[in-house]
Amino acid sequence: MTIMTALRGVRDSRVTLVVVASTALFLDEFLLAVVVPILPVVFLDMCLGLDSSTFAGLGNVTGYSPTSLGPITATDVNESPYKECERAVNTQMGLFFGCQFAIRVVMGFFGNYICERFGFHLPMFVGCTLLLVSSLVYAIAESHAVYFTARMIHGLAAIPNDVAALGLLAYRFRDNDETRGFVLGIAISGFAVGTMISPPFGGVVFFYLGKAAPFIIIAGFLGLLALAEIVIYDHSTTQEKVGVMATVRLLLDPLILVQAGVLTIASMGFGLLEPSLPIWMLGTMDVEEWQLGIVFLPLSIASIIGSLVLGYFSYKIGRWLCAAVSMVVLGIALSAIPFGGNIAGLIAPMTMFGLSFGKSPVQAGFL
Repeated sequence: MTIMTALRGVRDSRVTLVVVASTALFLDEFLLAVVVPILPVVFLDMCLGLDSSTFAGLGNVTGYSPTSLGPITATDVNESPYKECERAVNTQMGLFFGCQFAIRVVMGFFGNYICERFGFHLPMFVGCTLLLVSSLVYAIAESHAVYFTARMIHGLAAIPNDVAALGLLAYRFRDNDETRGFVLGIAISGFAVGTMISPPFGGVVFFYLGKAAPFIIIAGFLGLLALAEIVIYDHSTTQEKVGVMATVRLLLDPLILVQAGVLTIASMGFGLLEPSLPIWMLGTMDVEEWQLGIVFLPLSIASIIGSLVLGYFSYKIGRWLCAAVSMVVLGIALSAIPFGGNIAGLIAPMTMFGLSFGKSPVQAGFL
């Protein structure tokens, strides 16, 4: 068997296609959420005029020397200039997370046209390349402007990467609705897994290896993904037209509106935690930088369980009711998080949030 024959067999394999598309979605969300435990500390250091390249506990973040004063307390962080910087960083983090999704909303209207015009493989490869550029910009960033630039590049990359990956799977498995639904479910789980495991990963790697290390590691995986996309590149799909419903008809479909509403509410909950929880923990708890990511671990595990295991109950009590119960549990969990005074106190509400967050998007997708 020649090398070209082997490559052709790999390229034509549907398993390879599923793995590559799922990995593309996974790395997109991984880069999206890996900044959650990193940038609050970096932005606070910038505001306080400290060096964020080395860390020695939270004393470095708040301007106190941990070797002379020990761990900081809630009384310490109420003093200026920390509180002023905390308010400023809260605003900066909100704008930082929002700028990418503003670009994604605008680019989303062109996602279908891009795939119709250029096929699926080329947009997916361009998206992967832009993700690689974004991660490298993150790694070398030393100012707010550069961090925001990296985030906006990520926003540009997300639509061609995600739409093309999902569209390619839907196209290649178009002959069997049941198989297509199963494959798309696997691919979409890449979103959830990437979003959930990246904060613990980012927090630990950031604490022990520095702020550039997580992004360099992600860039390495994106480089491997780009090579895999080149291997499976298929020119035969570049001329295919994708038949889709008109946007107006989608907006008038009540099931689509319910799906969009459930997904929006569930995502808003996690979106609230991303910029605010690490900063709140820095100001109210005696925590180290690695714990800012580890606090998301119960949420990560519970979300995966909610997505993969608890689907059994949807057939017992009904998908509509399951999604509704998830929304109620999500609200209770979010309300309970502010009452967790330490890491242990956050385990229960974060677990509840993970179960409901993992359950809601899945059930919405099957309505």
